Amino acid sequence: MERLIMKNIRFRKYDHLNSGFAYSHRLDGGSTTTFDFDMTYNSKNWIGSHRHQLMQYTGVTDRTGRPIFEGDIVSIENGTHQKMCVYFDHGKFVPVYKYQSRELQIVGNVFDEE
Repeated sequence: MERLIMKNIRFRKYDHLNSGFAYSHRLDGGSTTTFDFDMTYNSKNWIGSHRHQLMQYTGVTDRTGRPIFEGDIVSIENGTHQKMCVYFDHGKFVPVYKYQSRELQIVGNVFDEE
């Protein structure tokens, strides 16, 4: 029987009050998978709060090996040096799905100006 390999699913959340990120840890058990976050900012119940914003890992790293998440600003190094924000739309991460890792470099995120 062939074993399926699943995409590495990870999340990060941005805490608007403390201006920082926390990254998820995957917990597999039985028939469920959950994602737990470090309690870095003493935020016990953050689901549904406007204080936090959840972003998913795209499954792609940039040319320096850094994981690219939704909300990251990437520079596209294909001769245009265009900068774009990464977002999920109609089943794909834009603009990540169009380019190879070696053409992408994280240059910031949407929260850098807050």
